[in-house]
Amino acid sequence: MGERGRGKNGVLVYRRRLFQDPLLTVYVFNGEPIYAESFLVKERWWEGLLSDDEVEAHVFDNLYRYAFRKNGDRYLRRLKEYTQRVIESAMRIAMDNGWELEKEFTYLPPEKIASMFSILPDKDTRTYDPLNMGFVNTYVEGSEDLNDFLKIFGPMRENVLKLVQTFGDFEGSIGFVLPLYNLVRIDLEHERVWATAEDPEAFVRSLLHFKKPFDVSVPDITEKVKDSRAMWAAWGYGKDRIILCDSEDARMLHRDDAVRVVRSYHDRLRRILNAIPLDKVQVPKKMVEIMIRNAMARNPDPNALVKEVEGRLRLRVSVETEEENGNQE
Repeated sequence: MGERGRGKNGVLVYRRRLFQDPLLTVYVFNGEPIYAESFLVKERWWEGLLSDDEVEAHVFDNLYRYAFRKNGDRYLRRLKEYTQRVIESAMRIAMDNGWELEKEFTYLPPEKIASMFSILPDKDTRTYDPLNMGFVNTYVEGSEDLNDFLKIFGPMRENVLKLVQTFGDFEGSIGFVLPLYNLVRIDLEHERVWATAEDPEAFVRSLLHFKKPFDVSVPDITEKVKDSRAMWAAWGYGKDRIILCDSEDARMLHRDDAVRVVRSYHDRLRRILNAIPLDKVQVPKKMVEIMIRNAMARNPDPNALVKEVEGRLRLRVSVETEEENGNQE
């Protein structure tokens, strides 16, 4: 890891240099990794410790604290073992695929990390603290620097800025599916929190758990989605239904179906990016990196992305051809 034993406290994010997507996120407490997550690892830290009902009830009110109160040292052992497996698996897959990684460390107060993961004697924190909700990258409207939040999105920065600006008058919690990112704005009544939600389940859960919108104008939202180049806007409806709204229309899905659609969308994008034959490109690699990132920012639809990449680089991107962009019911 390279950060162990240095007494650091914060979040260490590893990104693939070419695409700038977060491959591995590690929380570090006093120089030691205490929690890690990666889209490459499907296992959940709570498996075998908590039931689905328990996760549903406590996921946004510090699930880690609940797990510690119920399981004590067993929880701490499980978290440590899980963290090591995630780090080792993600790094091994990155090495096997020859991905070049960049890392970025963000400082967090040690007491914040200790409270979030319940690794020291318990002290209650404010309900629905953004970090305690499990989101790594957050921005609280009006009280934090928006630029610090935007910089993590690279070429998507302008897209995210448009979303923050154009949905300022929207009441309720709303989410956006972007290439490589799920972005959610949570309406907590007293404040609004923007966050990245790497896990589609966390993304969908947050839209159902927090304040839902009312008096929604679908035509207005479709136009905003088109302008900001998001694949979908999403919001909760009732107990377990999610509305997905693209640049043309809206449809309602059961929660599990919405999770599946969002996950398959990102999986397909990653297969497309991994299938680009960079060894056949006859232009400087740095220029190719910039072109691909900008193409993603302009083309949330996978088919449009492939078309632009093939047209500009004059090569063939061979990926699965089945429709996986969520158009199926």
